[in-house]
Amino acid sequence: MKKLLNFGLWSAVGILLTGCFLALYGYYQLNASLPKTDGTIQLYILDKPVQVTLDNYGIPTISAQSELDTYRSLGYLTARDRLFQLDLMRRKTAGRLSEIFGEAALAIDTEQRYLQLERAAKAIAKNLPDDQYQAIQAYSDGINAAIGQMHTLPFEFVLLNYQPQPWRIEDSLLVALSMFQVLSSDQESERMLTVMHETLPTSVIAFLTPDSDQYDSVLTGGSDSWRPKQPIPVKELSALLNSRHSQPRSAQQLASKPFNGLHSTLMATDDIAPGSNAWLVAGSKTTDGRAILANDMHLPLRVPNIWYRATLKYNGNLITGVTLPGLPIIVAGTNNHIAWGYTNAYVDLIDLIRLEINPLNSDQYQTPDGWENFQHIEETIHIKDGGKRTTQVRYTRWGPVSPRELLGSSVAVKWTALDPNAVNLGLLHLHDTRTLEQAITVMNQAGGPPQNAMLADATGRIAWTLMGQLPKRRGLNGATSQFWSDGKIGWEGYLSPQDLPRVIDPPSGVLATANNRTIGKQYPYQLGHGYQVGFRAWHINQRLKEMDSITEDDMLRLQLDTQTRFYRFYQNLALKALDQAQPADNPSQQVLRNYLSNWDGKAAITSKGFPVLFEFRKALTAAILPNFYEPCLQTQPDFKFSWSQKETPIRQLLDAKLPSTLPDADHYQSWNQLILEVLEQTVTTLKETHDVETLDQLTWGQVNSTINAHPFTRKLPLLSNLLDMPEQPLAGCPYCIRVVYGLFGASERMAVSPGHLEQAIMHMPTGQSGHPLSNHYADQQPFWVEGKPMPLLSNTVTKRFELVTD
Repeated sequence: MKKLLNFGLWSAVGILLTGCFLALYGYYQLNASLPKTDGTIQLYILDKPVQVTLDNYGIPTISAQSELDTYRSLGYLTARDRLFQLDLMRRKTAGRLSEIFGEAALAIDTEQRYLQLERAAKAIAKNLPDDQYQAIQAYSDGINAAIGQMHTLPFEFVLLNYQPQPWRIEDSLLVALSMFQVLSSDQESERMLTVMHETLPTSVIAFLTPDSDQYDSVLTGGSDSWRPKQPIPVKELSALLNSRHSQPRSAQQLASKPFNGLHSTLMATDDIAPGSNAWLVAGSKTTDGRAILANDMHLPLRVPNIWYRATLKYNGNLITGVTLPGLPIIVAGTNNHIAWGYTNAYVDLIDLIRLEINPLNSDQYQTPDGWENFQHIEETIHIKDGGKRTTQVRYTRWGPVSPRELLGSSVAVKWTALDPNAVNLGLLHLHDTRTLEQAITVMNQAGGPPQNAMLADATGRIAWTLMGQLPKRRGLNGATSQFWSDGKIGWEGYLSPQDLPRVIDPPSGVLATANNRTIGKQYPYQLGHGYQVGFRAWHINQRLKEMDSITEDDMLRLQLDTQTRFYRFYQNLALKALDQAQPADNPSQQVLRNYLSNWDGKAAITSKGFPVLFEFRKALTAAILPNFYEPCLQTQPDFKFSWSQKETPIRQLLDAKLPSTLPDADHYQSWNQLILEVLEQTVTTLKETHDVETLDQLTWGQVNSTINAHPFTRKLPLLSNLLDMPEQPLAGCPYCIRVVYGLFGASERMAVSPGHLEQAIMHMPTGQSGHPLSNHYADQQPFWVEGKPMPLLSNTVTKRFELVTD
């Protein structure tokens, strides 16, 4: 027995020592993959030596003697800090995740393959102007030089046991196309409207899908909209309620599980889509005549952050801001003459073309030139650890055929991202611009996802225009899917740069966009259909009108603003329902009334009342709207009501409280009863989810928290402490200027005046490096969370090294 015990003891010691050895070896390997940051580094691809300095946050300043050497060095440094991120972005877009993740990624790859983005990237590369091709080639050479020097790969490659393949020009274009997918690939609104037009009365469709609201802040083209607010179609709505096939859900079902930190998903509500805030103040609004640009781009949050910061110096130019790893462009930033930033413009870039199939030959579809054969493309998806799947893609003259039918018809996807004539790297020319007019020309000719381009110059001037190639439609507006087979409707190329809208030096000295409708009906082209609710843009404009002698610090404070009058409507609605229920006779209702009455009007960490209002609005929307589009679900089972401006009809119904439009009149005697039951169930669900006994314990900070996670930790939660940013309470909400909750928020914040870079401010979450042992993995996170100023251009140098040719 004693020998057995001794044997067990020594076995345990051996296991412990082995574990320690493996841990130390793993740490040594991980530490060995940190890049060198001093002395000289050989980079044979350069024409001349390049000087690199790093500030105390690891942000590089590249000083080169030529533009191409600058891009080579930028690609090299980006790959040293973010190689796995680069590889993941190209793989995701091309549909090659299964090669490293196995069967778990097969569905994503299959969906990506049908879009044929790899094919598009190759066609775009062949179509690029020489200067853009050379720039992207130089950048690719830099990435490959970094890969070639890595004796120890970043830990993600080690854990997944694979080697990164050489970087191609097409890979950089796949990264560009990935932003098209994030910002302009939504087909749901067209699918939705097509089904609604086949199913619902015209008056109901117009009522449920306006493109305007009470907060409209249009910049040009008059105030009228293509889809204005409509009166409540009482008869038609009542008839829909009376013809329902399914039973309405109870209040308990409607008060869905609320947003709860890491357990939430990105779309905690269906209101949020990729977007941004951006505004400009001209010299007339500042003390010394400077113009200031403020920009925060709202995207899914991740580790590492989507952007990579850099300062480029060459040929007398200084350009600083954020790059998208994979592209040699300062996406948002300044060259000290012009500053530029963006918000998503929600231009419609996709048409779903319904196909008429030859009844005698299912391999043919009707075109204006007669029956035409489908092109068949075989896509083979290789799966890690052996195995492969083959999928067939049908391709038409208009684009790939979607795997999802629409109303029983196959549909082809016509999308600007798949057209080499609509995609380019023209934003590179921003680096050399000197005047506002030059910058406007660059924006109007660039080929990226269409954006509201916001521009300020060093003389105090400001401008707004659209960036990107915009379809010029003939005979249709793109809202619904149609047959193009007779040739009477279609696209006639793209709007000319001269036709794109713009506003230069407005008398107010202010321009603001926040994914709202910016163009009125008097503009000769209908560019989009659904925009985000205009509250953020309206609020920004209201604040800016009140301000004078504006500084960059003022802009940062406004970016962090959490006031939200938007939810006052729901506060008043709830209080009225409680008052009618006589809460004095009901202690729990009286507590709820006091809790809501004491809301401070903000989404601050300490705000009480707001958690209930936030969830109450969501539950009410779920209680009301589905009752009026239920026939669409009968027609198309995968129907999704995805209209951003649903706030307008919801408020109309809740204001009017007409008995004939009351959902589930068998259960609810009045609108107030429905409102009160949904409100009370919302409270019950919140208390259970957040484990609080009394409402007074529930603050917004307990509900809303930062979630910046590495791609690995979803499957390997034990690595969360090493790889993820700490979860912290955070102020902000979907209808605050400070947009943030859960997995979604400001991927950067910038306030900059060209010619005054010493006062410029930049925030971004996480840090510059993707290496968890780097000092710069998370050192920018506190500035982003706490809203503390951080310089855009730092004069501090902590590391200095030279890239040499031999």
